Amino acid sequence: MWILIGLIIVVITVLSNNGLPRKGNKQNEEIIELKVLRIILSAITLLLAGYGMFTESFVLQPVMIFFLGLLMLVMGLDEFNKGRKGFGYLCIAVAIFISLLSFFLS
Repeated sequence: MWILIGLIIVVITVLSNNGLPRKGNKQNEEIIELKVLRIILSAITLLLAGYGMFTESFVLQPVMIFFLGLLMLVMGLDEFNKGRKGFGYLCIAVAIFISLLSFFLS
C-alpha cells in the first residue's frame, strides 16, 4: 500500500513542471535532469526506508544506503552547477563515504 502511494507521489511530482526552469539552453536541461534524478533517487530511498521500518526486515538496508549515496552525489553535482563549490565537494565526499559504507555493510 505504501509503495503504491509513494509511486503515485513520484509520478505526480515528475509529471508536473512546477518549480522547474523552462527548456531553453543546455544548462537548464541539465538542471531539469538533475532535479528529476534527485526526485527519483529520494523516492527510492524513502520507499526502501519505509519498507524496512514497517516490515522490520533490514535486508535491503545496504541497498537503501547505496541509493542515499547516489542521491548525495547528485546533490553535489547540483551544487557545482549553482556555483557553490564548497558544498559540492562536501556532498561528493559524503557520497563516497556513504557508498563505501554500503559496500562494507553488505
